[in-house]
Amino acid sequence: MREDVELRQAEARVNAAHAELCSVEERAQRVHPDYQRHARRLDRQYHPLASPPVTLAPGPVSQIILDHVRVRGLVIGAYSEWSWDVEWLLEEEARTAARRDWRRMGCVSEDVAYGLIVASYRRRMGVVAVREMARHRYRQAQLVGLTRLQLDAIGRERERQRQGVQQAEARAERSVELAQAYVVPAFERRA
Repeated sequence: MREDVELRQAEARVNAAHAELCSVEERAQRVHPDYQRHARRLDRQYHPLASPPVTLAPGPVSQIILDHVRVRGLVIGAYSEWSWDVEWLLEEEARTAARRDWRRMGCVSEDVAYGLIVASYRRRMGVVAVREMARHRYRQAQLVGLTRLQLDAIGRERERQRQGVQQAEARAERSVELAQAYVVPAFERRA
């Protein structure tokens, strides 16, 4: 009896993990069509005469998307699971690093270096994903229990702060430009 319960619980955990992975992969597969849809929208908005239905050829923004094989969906889920495209990127980078550095690493072959590097990348990526999700949950936990009015007020305050930062950055850039306009380079000074 107890073994049946444990077996059902284990199956439930496996099914839940599979469902999470599927949802991440589903989102990753939607990235390319979303990009194409957005490109068509931009073409209709900014290039109405150079895009369908006026012409049969895709518009200029859509053409940029079509010039590439596929927009890869780098998606990381709430439980640090990631899409196959993230895995592909990790493996490609590990392959490149192994090809370049296997001798310097003291490995007997490129394949051994690849195994070490890809394991290291996966471990680091997993730690970063877990840490950032924990930070996200911590920041969001502070908002639990607030009313819609309070949340709206917090959103407005954050937007005001964001605009203040942007204005300060613009003023700092302008002051640097002014200072550079008045500074005479050393090679132009007469000694």
